[in-house]
Amino acid sequence: MINRKSALVATLLATSLIFGGCSASTPTPVQTQTETPDVNLTGTIIQAGSLYSLTITGKPPVELDSRRVNLADYVGKTVTVTGQYSGTTLFVDKIE
Repeated sequence: MINRKSALVATLLATSLIFGGCSASTPTPVQTQTETPDVNLTGTIIQAGSLYSLTITGKPPVELDSRRVNLADYVGKTVTVTGQYSGTTLFVDKIE
């Protein structure tokens, strides 16, 4: 009797494994990370050590970084920066 139960359980398990992947559902698309949209901010660029920030009246400073623009050229100037956020840092693509 025990062998018969074991055989039945094994058969049910094998059947469920074989037919378990045969569903009519459609595959879900892979989640892709989208880039944040460009942001335009106007303020004054300041430097503290090797870090740069944009000060905006009435708001906390925004940390800046750039691989395209030399931020040191704009320290102390009021500018409009365009870039994208990564975390809390705005990566600047252009300055006007």
